[in-house]
Amino acid sequence: MISHLHLDHAGGLRAARRRTFAFAAGALEPPGVPAHVPTRMHHPRADIAVTTSPRVIGPGMAMPPPLPRMLSWLGNGTEQAPAVNVRRLGLVMISGCGHPPIEQTPGVTEQVPGIPIQAMAGGLHLPAHPAGTPLIPQAAPGNPHPPRQPISERDTEHALEQIHARGPRVIALPGHDSTPSTHATFSRHLADRYHTPRTGQQLRITAMGS
Repeated sequence: MISHLHLDHAGGLRAARRRTFAFAAGALEPPGVPAHVPTRMHHPRADIAVTTSPRVIGPGMAMPPPLPRMLSWLGNGTEQAPAVNVRRLGLVMISGCGHPPIEQTPGVTEQVPGIPIQAMAGGLHLPAHPAGTPLIPQAAPGNPHPPRQPISERDTEHALEQIHARGPRVIALPGHDSTPSTHATFSRHLADRYHTPRTGQQLRITAMGS
């Protein structure tokens, strides 16, 4: 599953420009593997399936339609976030960068199986810092605001308001496109519901929590 066609999610600048994806210099994926993508892409080995409407992609797994977002430097793009239905718990939403508005993504996700979200894992693109973000590289290309209005702690607070309104039991925000300041704010507001997953760390989400 490719969340969106940005170089850091498609395997590099060359792959993104060619509207394809790569995991390594050589072929790692078997021929004919299904590849669910949010926009028109191609691949010499994968069986490309462009997500245009909600669909079930596997047992307990659903793919909502991609959501558009205009970014100040990168222009308009679409991003998709799959959901896993955990038995006796509810949906776990998995995001890549989290560029689409947080007001929209959970609602679209819940429409597919009609089950509420109980956990959110993945990026929300919140490279915020108390001193501002002009020197943080991720703050510029992924900024949905005008160029002179950087992503700030107000965006972090807005995301937390939306999360509190929906009430998921588990929130996992990795370091991708977020800052230690963002992690500290999430931890302070969400307490034991919050996790900062690290590379290679397993996060187990069950009906009993995580």
